[in-house]
Amino acid sequence: MTQEIKVPNSSEQSPSLSLCKRLVTWACYGALAGFVCSSPGVDWNFENLNPFIWFGGILAGVVLFGIPAGLILGWLDSRRGNRRGWHAIIKVPTLMVGGTLLLFGIFAVPTTIDVLARSGSSRLAGASGNGVLRQAIGAVAGACFGLIIPPSFMMSKQLSNWAYAKLPSAPEERANI
Repeated sequence: MTQEIKVPNSSEQSPSLSLCKRLVTWACYGALAGFVCSSPGVDWNFENLNPFIWFGGILAGVVLFGIPAGLILGWLDSRRGNRRGWHAIIKVPTLMVGGTLLLFGIFAVPTTIDVLARSGSSRLAGASGNGVLRQAIGAVAGACFGLIIPPSFMMSKQLSNWAYAKLPSAPEERANI
């Protein structure tokens, strides 16, 4: 007689258990990131920040690289017979600006955690602040970010999938069907 060991399938597990595990995992990752970003040796604040210099850099990158790249891609696509190829003049610089904003958005999370931890520890422990309290506040703030960011990414992905499903398909795709 042979005994078969039944391995639970991931689709057979209850979805609430899976969601609970994911929430705990995200909260733990966020707390770890908050602990690291709020340590007293790390200084994430940008005191000499000049947004006009950053905006100038983004604008220079778009003008020097984005618009010429869009023109070249539009010209190459028009040679192949794609009439929508000229949309690259708008799409390429827009993607460059979006990527830059995403990059600075990623840096905004540790900066926010550090500012929250530093201000909270100075308010609770006095002007000198407390390193342990700062890291504890940073861990709580990081756990909150860990619970907010992944579900918002999943919602944006579902929204973009829904929006792309509503767009009409290209004529070339209809001809191939």
